[in-house]
Amino acid sequence: MSSPFRSPRARRLGGATLLIAVLGLTAACGGSDESVAETKASPSGKAVAGLYDQLPQSIKDKGRIDNIVVNNYPPFEFVDEKTTELQGIDIDLAKRLGEVIGIEIKFNPTSEFTQLVPSVQTGRADMGLSGTLDKPERQGSVDFVDYFKTGTQFVAPEASELTDHASLCGKTVVTGSGTSYPDEIEKISAEVCTGGDKIKVLSVQPVLSVMLQQVKIGRADAAFWATDSTNYELSKNSDKFKLVGEAIFTGKLYGASVNKDLPELRDVIQKGLQAMVEDGSYSEILKKWGQEVGAVDQISINKGVA
Repeated sequence: MSSPFRSPRARRLGGATLLIAVLGLTAACGGSDESVAETKASPSGKAVAGLYDQLPQSIKDKGRIDNIVVNNYPPFEFVDEKTTELQGIDIDLAKRLGEVIGIEIKFNPTSEFTQLVPSVQTGRADMGLSGTLDKPERQGSVDFVDYFKTGTQFVAPEASELTDHASLCGKTVVTGSGTSYPDEIEKISAEVCTGGDKIKVLSVQPVLSVMLQQVKIGRADAAFWATDSTNYELSKNSDKFKLVGEAIFTGKLYGASVNKDLPELRDVIQKGLQAMVEDGSYSEILKKWGQEVGAVDQISINKGVA
C-alpha cells in the first residue's frame, strides 16, 4: 500500500502542531466530557456471530465496554478542533470493534497518559485501546491485545549539525514523561556514546507539540518520539526539521490494555480485532490515517518486547 508521506529525507516537521483543545477534559479516569463521550459505537447489525455471547456477564449487565483513551496523541486519538470530538486510528478501530462484537464502546478521555494502565488495572475502565506500548513489565498489571507495530526516531531542526545517533552524545533530547522513551534513549546512549558525554534526557508532557516547542526555544537539541505520531506531524507542518539517524524498529507493539480479571473480554477483543483484519476493515482504517506500515497480520496477546 502506498503512503501519503514523503521520503524521510524530504520530511519536515512544524512546531505549530495540531491545536489540541483542552475542553475541560480531565484525568478523571472514569468520567469524560459529554461532547466527547458521545463518540461511541453502538450495535448496528454488523456483529460477528457468537462474540457477544463470550463477553463476561459483568460487561453484558453493564451494556457497554468502558475504554479509557488519551485525548492528545495524534494520529491515534485526539480532539478535532472544529467538532470537539475524538478522532484517530484507535477511535475508528474501537468503533468498528464495537460493531463486530455487538456492544457499545464508550470513550472516557483523559489528558494524562500515565492514567491509562492504572485505570484499567483498578477496574475504573475495562480496556485502554489508546496507543500504549505492550511491555513485559506492564503485563504484570494488565493484559495486552497487540494490534500495531511501532518504532522510534530522533528529530532536530534542519539547520542543526546533528547527523546520526552518535552526534547526539552530550546533547539534550526531549521526550515524553511516563513513557518508555527515556529508558530507550539511555540504552541508545550507552551503545553509541563511548566517551563521557552521554545523551541527556529532558522529560515533559508526552505531546509532540510540547516537545518540539522545547527544541525551538533551545531547551533541547532534539526530540525523540514514536515513528507513527511523528510521521503524522511530518505531513501536517511546515517548519524545517529533519530526522536524525535511522528510525529504530525493535519489534515493539501497541496493545489494548485489558483488566486481568476479565480474560473473557481480552479474548473477545482479540477475536474481534482479528475478524477486522480478515474482513479488511482494519487495513482500511490504517490506510485512512497513512499508517499501513504498522499493520500486523495476527492480533496477539502479551507479545510485547522490552
